[in-house]
Amino acid sequence: MTKADLVEKLVGRGMARSTAMEAVEGVVTVLADTLAAGETISLRGLATFKVRNAKQKLARNICKGEPVIIPPHQTVKLILCKKIKDALK
Repeated sequence: MTKADLVEKLVGRGMARSTAMEAVEGVVTVLADTLAAGETISLRGLATFKVRNAKQKLARNICKGEPVIIPPHQTVKLILCKKIKDALK
């Protein structure tokens, strides 16, 4: 599902298109800003988003076959709630 699909679903539930677009964009912006600040986001009944530090690692460039060093960086870990995990089984 894309952002546009999500907006269409909200419009289908009676929300105005402009309001739905603002709501989706607002949520995405708040999530991105919060994660960029290194904070954890817990949405009960959905998931928890945690920022974690990934260590430096050695990888391989698949086109040239050369080894490449991936520097340490931050990444987001998504932990689904139990209800969603059970639904996916």
